[in-house]
Formats: sequence, C-alpha cells, structure tokens
Amino acid sequence: MANKIEIEQAYSKQDFARILRELADALESSHSFALYIKNQVVSIPPDGLMKIEYEATESKNEIELELTWKPAA
Repeated sequence: MANKIEIEQAYSKQDFARILRELADALESSHSFALYIKNQVVSIPPDGLMKIEYEATESKNEIELELTWKPAA
C-alpha cells in the first residue's frame, strides 16, 4: 500500500495572494513551482491537471484550487 501525505496550512491574505501570483507566473511560463508547506517542499510541474471545485452548504461555502500530477519516476 502506498504512503499518503496530507498537509494543510493556513496563510495570511498577503502570503496567499503572493503564492497564487508566483504559481500563476510559473504555470504561464511552463516552469515548475516549489511550494513550501510546513517544512515540506512540493514541486509542482507545469503540465498537471488544474481544476476549481465549489461546494456550498447551509453553514459554509468553499472553493478548492486543485492541481493534480503524477509523481516523478
């Protein structure tokens, strides 16, 4: 069975906006992007699948920006 890693980190509005800008720049220029989450480095390639999910209930609304790719061999 494969190991699963799941890390979540909250960011300030300013840091979140900076990360989104840097990610967008990397994707537009077809470069990979390194994201640091709680001492873990995640390298995001420019050719992954990108999607946006929206969920709504009576108590909250949620948008998830999702990037999916296969691990490097």
